[in-house]
Amino acid sequence: MVDGQKRESRIKKETLQELFSNKRRLAVVFVLICCVIVAVIGGIFLLALQEQNRKSASIQEKEQLRSSVSGMRDWTVEEGTRQVDYLDGVTWDDSVVEQVTFDDGEVDLSQTGTYELIDLITGVDGTEESCSYHVSVISREEAKEKVEEGSEVVTKDKGIVNRKEVPSSATSGNDTSDASRQDPQESSDAPQTSGGSSSGGGSSDSGSSGGSSDTNQPDEEDRPHVHTWVNVSPADSGFMDYAAECRKHGQNGGEPMFFRSINDFHLHQAADDCQSSWGTGFNGLAYKYCSTCGEQVITGHVHDFGTVAKQVPVETVVCECGMSFTGEQGYTALESWQTHVYYYTGNGYPKEEHDTYQVKQNSVTRYEATKTCSCGWRPVDPRPVH
Repeated sequence: MVDGQKRESRIKKETLQELFSNKRRLAVVFVLICCVIVAVIGGIFLLALQEQNRKSASIQEKEQLRSSVSGMRDWTVEEGTRQVDYLDGVTWDDSVVEQVTFDDGEVDLSQTGTYELIDLITGVDGTEESCSYHVSVISREEAKEKVEEGSEVVTKDKGIVNRKEVPSSATSGNDTSDASRQDPQESSDAPQTSGGSSSGGGSSDSGSSGGSSDTNQPDEEDRPHVHTWVNVSPADSGFMDYAAECRKHGQNGGEPMFFRSINDFHLHQAADDCQSSWGTGFNGLAYKYCSTCGEQVITGHVHDFGTVAKQVPVETVVCECGMSFTGEQGYTALESWQTHVYYYTGNGYPKEEHDTYQVKQNSVTRYEATKTCSCGWRPVDPRPVH
């Protein structure tokens, strides 16, 4: 009986030991699971924090790029304008910005409407930021009204009118001087052009005092700058410095042909067997103008041969019936009359109206160039005189 009690006591003891051992294992497993969960949550939190920091840094970089560029804006353009320099007046701090470009692929200057213009800023570290602006293409009448109101408008004939003042807080891409860090009030005296550089470093001219700006600064068109040319087509030009235009060559989109004198045009007709009419005012001479200073340069060409008209004597045979005949290649005027008589009388016309003739002396006009045009062309009137 004693042995049975001892055995029962030992079994209870072993059972309790095993129970405690299982509880310890469960506790360890629970602690490990909790540690894994905490680690996962902590990792997710760190990743989210890093992503937030990255986005915040990216936003700050883009904001810095935008704040380092001045002059980007919406545009108002007259319908039919050939091209627009959307970087006109745009300057930037080249210690932050590498370059500024634009994408106007969606803009149609030939149709009125509102279009999207994308300006793309590229940082020195390769970071890129795009900014969206609007290009409003308006009619000629609306453009005139806007100009009269003092609004900045890009016109077909004069380029940018009522140009907006460009803030001077950023320097242009080619300027690596201290001007990029100068005070805006000081830099207001420095001329700026698109893609060029601010100059003067904010200092006043030697003749000024107290750091005040020079009140006798030259106008924008008088300041040194690189010309930004805008081409104007013959259809949009008002330069009529010519005597005749061959209409055939100016129609259907063809290149117009202008002549210094009417005789020059007639020589072209004879030399090229051109049956076109002529006139003035259909097209003007193509030209280009600087959108900054307004300087104009005619690019269209006027042919000038110094053509003279010569009267060449010819013999004319006048039939009794009243018809006149001149010689041509291969036969004389008299032979031409004889052929006329043969066919007419052979077809029943009265012979008494064709049996006599008179010989008269007349003249025909032929054209001769006295010089070669500057383009190298010197046409020749190929029509013979018999």
